[in-house]
Formats: sequence, structure tokens, C-alpha cells
Amino acid sequence: MILRSLTKHVKDQNWFAVGIDFVIVVFGVYVGLQVQEWSDLRALEASEFQYLAELHEEISGNAKFTAGTVDAMNDVVSSGKRALDFLQSDRDCDEDCWRVLVDFFVASQAFRPAVSSTVYEEMQRLGFPKSMAVRSAVDDYYALSTTANLSIDNAPKYRVSFRELITVEAHEQLWGQCHRVEASLEYLIVDCPPAMPLESTREMLDRIRARPELLGQLRYWIGMHALWIPAFNELLEQAAQALKAIELEQTGS
Repeated sequence: MILRSLTKHVKDQNWFAVGIDFVIVVFGVYVGLQVQEWSDLRALEASEFQYLAELHEEISGNAKFTAGTVDAMNDVVSSGKRALDFLQSDRDCDEDCWRVLVDFFVASQAFRPAVSSTVYEEMQRLGFPKSMAVRSAVDDYYALSTTANLSIDNAPKYRVSFRELITVEAHEQLWGQCHRVEASLEYLIVDCPPAMPLESTREMLDRIRARPELLGQLRYWIGMHALWIPAFNELLEQAAQALKAIELEQTGS
């Protein structure tokens, strides 16, 4: 319609009308571009909002896993200290040989709170989040998770030394009765019921006591948890701050 009108006005040499047609065309193009830009912006905002929801879920899942890891680490420390007391004493295990063996077993566990960063990495690629407050809190969380995990030793000497000294049956019973996995989370059952004859457990404890290097290895392993547990508690606090920042952005607060 505009093109036909413009052609007619040119033929008629009606330059005033041609100017008006030209202004209409330019204005129409401008409005169209603005509408497209607004539409693209709305789509980008919707995309970021969806990613923020997924990021919130990712960090929440990480925090749940980290909290479970900290609980397990505390069990490792408590059992390890009891095992140390036994190694440094001359007392017999009496009727508690199974409980003492369980302490040595629990103390041999190693945990690393795996942190998923799939959503975070994709958001970085897309330039999200736009909010500096959210970006700062989330970046700090993932940076701390990387640093904390780098310090974890998953193959302590104590674990290998201890596990070489117990029987295959003991391994089967300890893993079967005193450890479980649910939804990728590991749980230690410190008070698991006796699953082996008293004499068998006493013999294994005698072999453990006959290895003096275990004392130093266990001290080192338990001592390192004094670094890791506070670090992962701090990671939980950082996760809470990141989640709060995301929630404020989602609600527009």
C-alpha cells in the first residue's frame, strides 16, 4: 500500500507527499525494530528466569549433599578418636570388640562432597546471571567449592593399612551392616549390630594393634578433618547466601 502510494506520488512529482510516505516507512521500520528488540529482551529475561530456577535447584541439591558429607565426616572423627583411644591403651575390647572394629572401619571412610556445576557453567556461557549481586554470590560459592574439594585426600594411608588387616568376611559384614547409600548419599551406621563372632573380631583387633604405624596414620587422617569440616560448613553458608540472592532476584525484591 505504501509502495503503491509512493510510486504514484513520485510519478505526480508530489514531493511533499513523497516526504510524508518516506517518514511513514522509516517510522514503521523503527517501530518494527523496537518491537523485535523488546520481544528479544522479554525472551532473554524468560530464559534467565528459567535458568535461575534450575540454578537454585542445583545449589540446593549440592547443599544437601554437602550437609550429608559433613555429618559423615563428624562420624569419622568421633569413631577415629575412639579408635585412637583404644590403640593408645592396654585395655582389652572385652565384649565390645565388634563396636571397636566398627570404629576403625568408620574412621577409614573418605568423603568428597561432589558439587554439580552444569547449570552454572551453562549460565556463564550465556552471560547469566545479569544481576551483579547474584553473580557475585554464586561465583563465590562455586569458587569455594573448588578450593575445598582440592584439599580432600580420597586415599589415606590409614584406610589401606586398616583394610588390609581385616578378613573378607569382615569387609562384607561391615559394608553390609554399617554402611548404606540412598539417593547418592552415603550413611555410616555407627551402632550397627554385631555381625561376627567375638573371637574373630578380637583377632583382627590384635593384628591392628600390632601395627604401630596405624597410630600415626590415623592421627593424620583425623587431624585433617579439622580443616575439611569447617571448610565445608563455610561452603554451606556460602550456598545459603547464593540461594538467598537468587530468591531475591526471582521475586524482584
